Amino acid sequence: MVKNVFLWFMVLCLSLVCAEGTGSEKEPGLPLKFIRAENLVRNPDFEEGEELPASWNWGISRNAKATCGMDNGVYYSGKRAVRLASASDFGPHVYGGLQQDIPVEPNTGYILSIRAKAESQENAWFGGGPGWAVRKGFPSGSFDWTRFELEFRTGKETAWPLRIDVDGITKGLWIDEVRLARSGEGDIADISYRARPFSGPAADKSSLKINKNEFLIGESLEAEFCLLSAKDLGEAELEFGILDKEGKKYAEFPAQEIEIKKGENITTLQLNTKNISAGAYRFSAGAPGKKKEEVFFTVYSAEQAKDKLLARISGLEENNNALKVLAQDLENKGIDCSYQKVAVTVAENFLKYVSQDLTKREIKRAQDAVDEIDTMLKETKKDLDGIAAGGRKVLEVPRYVPTSSIKIEGPCFIAATKTLSGRAETRPVFFTGYGAFGQVRADIEKFPGYGINIIQIEFGPNSVFPSEGKVSDAAVKDFLKVADRAQANNVAINLLLSPHYFPEWVKNKYPHLKSCSGGFLQYCIDAPESRRVLEDFIRFVIPMVKDHPALHSVCLSNEPVYTESRECEFTKNMWREWLQKKHGSIGTLNKNYGTSYSSFDDVPAQGSNVKEKPVYYDWAVFNAERFAGWHKFMADIIHEVAPDLPVHAKIMMWCPVADRGTTGWGIDPELFGELSQINGNDCCKWFARDGEYCSGWQIENMAYDLQRSVADKPVFNSENHLIMDRDFGYIPPAHVRNVLWQGAIHGQGATTIWVWERTYCYQRGKPGCGTASGCPDRDHKRGFFGIHHSSI
Repeated sequence: MVKNVFLWFMVLCLSLVCAEGTGSEKEPGLPLKFIRAENLVRNPDFEEGEELPASWNWGISRNAKATCGMDNGVYYSGKRAVRLASASDFGPHVYGGLQQDIPVEPNTGYILSIRAKAESQENAWFGGGPGWAVRKGFPSGSFDWTRFELEFRTGKETAWPLRIDVDGITKGLWIDEVRLARSGEGDIADISYRARPFSGPAADKSSLKINKNEFLIGESLEAEFCLLSAKDLGEAELEFGILDKEGKKYAEFPAQEIEIKKGENITTLQLNTKNISAGAYRFSAGAPGKKKEEVFFTVYSAEQAKDKLLARISGLEENNNALKVLAQDLENKGIDCSYQKVAVTVAENFLKYVSQDLTKREIKRAQDAVDEIDTMLKETKKDLDGIAAGGRKVLEVPRYVPTSSIKIEGPCFIAATKTLSGRAETRPVFFTGYGAFGQVRADIEKFPGYGINIIQIEFGPNSVFPSEGKVSDAAVKDFLKVADRAQANNVAINLLLSPHYFPEWVKNKYPHLKSCSGGFLQYCIDAPESRRVLEDFIRFVIPMVKDHPALHSVCLSNEPVYTESRECEFTKNMWREWLQKKHGSIGTLNKNYGTSYSSFDDVPAQGSNVKEKPVYYDWAVFNAERFAGWHKFMADIIHEVAPDLPVHAKIMMWCPVADRGTTGWGIDPELFGELSQINGNDCCKWFARDGEYCSGWQIENMAYDLQRSVADKPVFNSENHLIMDRDFGYIPPAHVRNVLWQGAIHGQGATTIWVWERTYCYQRGKPGCGTASGCPDRDHKRGFFGIHHSSI
């Protein structure tokens, strides 16, 4: 109700210009009701609480340097918001998070929405549910207040943990207006209002904008109507509606009362379009006696969007087939088209993936891929036309062929190669490829076209010893079948032995093995029972695989850390012996420590939390030596059976380079370099959407330099995280090319990128990045000698 004669009475309406197709389920003659369902979140706007928001729980894991607090200066609506921040890099189980447990009904649909603003954030997300499996990531970098939304359906649970997490370095992530509501028969219309001062000239103006101009039915529409008032006008009630082409009321919205203040008065309306018919619309907003603002937009049904994309896919397939023929004709004439064939291979396969996306109604994902493939093929056509016309010089690419064993000379892998013209040469070779599961095995025949010449695959002791008294060679036979196919297609294989896949029946038989843990390793590595299993496993597997021409090397362990063994009797005994050997007497130890222990038995084993005390320094050195010794135990058995087979371990090099909190995790690159023939590595270099540099290059480059400085051996990053997990944003192909080139310059001789898989829970599968990962491999093969000399 208007309470002042000067108040503005505003009407926002969606005016239907034309509507076709289906979508609305409303009964004829009755308006479609958009309801604002009950918000199940307590203290959703963070207006309650002092240092921390009321009704929310804040917690951190491990040594995460994450913080949470109220911010009275930055907020979307009301008087404040909550601010999250973290100074810790992304890593396993390192996070800070807000949580609120929400009562829900089983097997029911819900919509979760949130307002967020960020400054230099990485890897933050919201969602939750059982196992925190429902997640949506915020865009990396910085962004202004934006509304994010996800839909989910409960299972059997009656309580749903709602979480907002910061999992990487984040200068600031502000959260406001958290809404979780049950999906109704009509769509939820979320309406909010905020006022803010305006420093410009006093005027009565209005403006209208919507989040985009084309929508798929089911996408969220957000309209923002801003009224700039020269003075305070008091309370007003806003009404919203949709009119059909006859001017009759098509839909109703809940009313919204606001108080118009001097300055900007912003009313935001969000609705889901799933019950609005496909067609063209005009969204208008205004006040009586004032000119109405209008914005045009179109709603497409999924079938309409699918039909448009299928037509584009058909055209792109024709274009790609023509390019494939042209490239082959040129190669038949002796002109190497390796680079262009990478793009052709990517397009050929990813267009099939796009069709799969359409069957799963992943319209947006399919649209993005089609746009990228279209651009890629236009560039490839330009290249091939230039080559055919004789206007471009083409250099031959030497391709790896597994006709002889791979040698290691300093930082280089030396292997046999062959060019298109038949020139054979043994020379330095870069190995570039992917890990790590079923899809790399399935796609081996495709990888030469992708520019890929190595994969990493794995199996562990539980495959060979599935139960007590039973030995199975099925995993080894399967590996050999894959290796035969790899050899036929000039693809090498790095075999990850995966000791973390340890037989559960052994741990149940010997319960003391469960007294230790660390990352993937969840058993005591020093107990004779576990070592016997590992030795039997290695002696069973290595003789069967060691002579296969496709075998590049063996990876001893996956992301190895050993963080908790304080209660293990084997650890306690080894710790006492180590201390006695170093200090000689308990008196000397007490003098060095400033303590008064009666014997070495009294000095407690330490955990993973860093302490600025001499005892923790000793513990870190002891744990590193013990952990490297365990890897040497496995390496020595392998070399007893296969003396020339190179080994390495996939150590997470961001730990010693960038995170002091991991000092006691057992990772010492110098010790690992001594026991290995290759500097094993697991590191990351992610795309940066803002800041001084285009990627976070320092950690990985420093890691490679450190490893090369302590062991003049090639670096093998066998889990190359060049795209952050759950990064839903666009990644320019130039980023991938940059990462691989920088890696080569800093000593990377081989890499398998994480990860060659297609999923629908994470946004994996970016065609431009697939092309970019193949082209540097061609570059490196042509120019290795120059790179080698520059990477000392």
